[in-house]
Parts: sequence; structure tokens; C-alpha cells
Amino acid sequence: MKTYIVSRIFFAVLLVVSFFLPKLPCEADQATFAYAGIVDGATGGSEFDALLGEQFFFQFTFDPSAPDAEPSDNMVGLFNAISSIQACIGPGGETASYHEDTGNVTLTDSASPDISGDVYEVDGLTFGSGTPIGGFGMTNVGLSLFDETGNAFNNDMLTSLQPNPIDFSSGRLLIEWGNGAGRITASKFRIVDPINVPEPSATLALLTSLLTIGSVRRSR
Repeated sequence: MKTYIVSRIFFAVLLVVSFFLPKLPCEADQATFAYAGIVDGATGGSEFDALLGEQFFFQFTFDPSAPDAEPSDNMVGLFNAISSIQACIGPGGETASYHEDTGNVTLTDSASPDISGDVYEVDGLTFGSGTPIGGFGMTNVGLSLFDETGNAFNNDMLTSLQPNPIDFSSGRLLIEWGNGAGRITASKFRIVDPINVPEPSATLALLTSLLTIGSVRRSR
């Protein structure tokens, strides 16, 4: 009986440890950039105006080695590199939150006389899941940084170096509801530490561990 209990405890400990250990990359190293600011713009009605002054957290995870989808254009780099985007409104995201699984990073370099500055943009590719407001579902989330001097970067290559808003003339964090029927923005934001969002499989492993430990305790 003691051997059985010890083996169950050992199995549970392994599952808990595997949950907290960092994941090994399967194909390529991923980078995660996170920003935080305060909602200072809102359109669409009183439900959206009520979000003014709330905390705005934005994070995206991407593959820095993703190829340029438009390699023939030396001024614009389009990268289908994003594997996760999260946006949260309010401390801890209790006011509203949004998640999307795919997205683009676009870099526009000002080396061309037809372009007036450097632009760094993050956009979702498909509708994600999020908190509805004013009868509208969340439909998009994004980030944009613009530097009118054209000195923010000197090419259109994607890198793992996080863009700092202080190096740009202006910027915006954005969430839209109902394809633009409602919108909130934050025009001032800063780099912050990313948060860990557990994968469903990891969450299941943790729950299994806790249940296993519970069953061992009951068997004593």
C-alpha cells in the first residue's frame, strides 16, 4: 500500500513540476512583447466612454524568424508571424479581455521618398474571443507606432528587439467592437513584463496533479 501511495505522489509531483518548467520550443524560438497604458480615447457610446481611464494591457507572441510575405518590397515587411495576441482592460483584465490566435507584424521603412516615416504595426488576422460591450462583440485588437523622423529603424526586417514607444513620435493601442462600432485607444504606453498565459494542456496537467494528490490524501 505504501508503494502505491508513494508512486501516486511521485506521479503528481512530476505533473506539477512539468507545469511550471519553461516550455521547450518545438520549431522556433518565440518572442513576446508586452505594453501597458491608460485608455484615453473612446467612441461608440457611453458603454465605451466608461472605459476611459482604465488600464490597457497588450501583449503578442511571434516568431522573429518568420519570412517576409512581400520579399520583393524593400520598404514594407509583412510577417505572418503572430501566434497569440492578448489585450486586457482594467487591473487583471476584469473589465474586458480579448484573445486572438493569429496576426501580422508590418514594418514600413521611410527609406522611400513616398513614405513619410517609420511605422511598426500589429494586427489580428481573424476574429478572436473577448468581452462584449454595448451589445457588440470584440472584433479586433492592434498596436501601431509611427516615427515621423524616419529614424526608428533603417530596414523592414523583423527582429526580436522590442520597439520602444519613446523612440517613436506617436503610437496607439486599440480594441474594436462590432467592426468599429465601438473603439477604445491608448495613445501613451510603455514596455512592461509579459504575463504567462497557461496553455490548455498545461492547465489540464495541473488539475490532474491536484486531483491525484487529493485522491492520495483520501486513501490514507
